[in-house]
Amino acid sequence: MKINWERITFGLPTLLFSFALIILDAANIIDIEKFGYAVIGGWVAILINFYYRKNKKEEK
Repeated sequence: MKINWERITFGLPTLLFSFALIILDAANIIDIEKFGYAVIGGWVAILINFYYRKNKKEEK
């Protein structure tokens, strides 16, 4: 099985960012509502777009 380093280098910071938001929200350091659902939605949209684009290229 071939390792796709581009996916790993993009996915790892995204996962770390998501976990950091959860930890900071749980510790009451930030409030996700004040931080903005749009920022979180933007990260999710970028992830979906990235994987969808990669899957389309692999199918060709």
